Amino acid sequence: MQEKEVNEIADFYDRLKQIDSAKRTLESELEGRRYEIINHGILYYIMREIKRFLGNNINSVLNAGGDLGIDLILLRENGINMENAYSLDLFLPQYQNDFPKYVKGSIYNLTEIFKEQKFDLVILKEVLEHLFDPDRAIEELKSITKSGGYIIITTPNLSSIINRILLLFGYLPMSYEVSTRRVFGKPKRYNYREGAAGHIRIFTFKAIREFLEFYGFEIKNIYTFGISSSDVVSEKSAIIKMDRFFSKINKKWGSSMIIVAKKI
Repeated sequence: MQEKEVNEIADFYDRLKQIDSAKRTLESELEGRRYEIINHGILYYIMREIKRFLGNNINSVLNAGGDLGIDLILLRENGINMENAYSLDLFLPQYQNDFPKYVKGSIYNLTEIFKEQKFDLVILKEVLEHLFDPDRAIEELKSITKSGGYIIITTPNLSSIINRILLLFGYLPMSYEVSTRRVFGKPKRYNYREGAAGHIRIFTFKAIREFLEFYGFEIKNIYTFGISSSDVVSEKSAIIKMDRFFSKINKKWGSSMIIVAKKI
């Protein structure tokens, strides 16, 4: 069953990459993604937590689900030095840089891929919600993380205020999907994707904490933040402004969660 599920995920993301391949180069992706730090998007918060808990110099880092390795490249651009940095994904990117090191493989097979190698930091950015078996993934992550090492996870927050408002009016939460082909049941005005993202598992603030603690991680920091968009028009939309407003009032109310956990 595990192999079938991995193949299904690979097929889904292969379709997405084929659709988008004509537009994707390393430079275009870098230029388009720098907004995440400038506009306080997901990568900005990852960078902030890395500097807070690990400093600016890290020996070994793995970005699981890292695709082109953009996140690691941008983290280095912003002052985080990484001696050994790996970007793991189901596909080797067509456009490769000399940094980081690219590895083809599944998050379910990390111990097999990296053997005895251990990491000071493992980054799981917007990956956990795409997995059929998050338990297996966390066990694998734990096995390749050094004792006292860290994992940083970002994932959508099902219990955000925006999602509660959407449910109140009969819409699906922003982070939830019923199809792998199209988006259904969401306000068209605030749908920023042309197709489905492939979300399978969705966590609440309480659920992700309990989940990681069960598997032997100590939560060092956890909070939510508002969604961000690279589109200038979208950045001015009411839903984004509301989301950011609610996330500042209460750390549990934003649409995106970041969790810093230490292996104990």
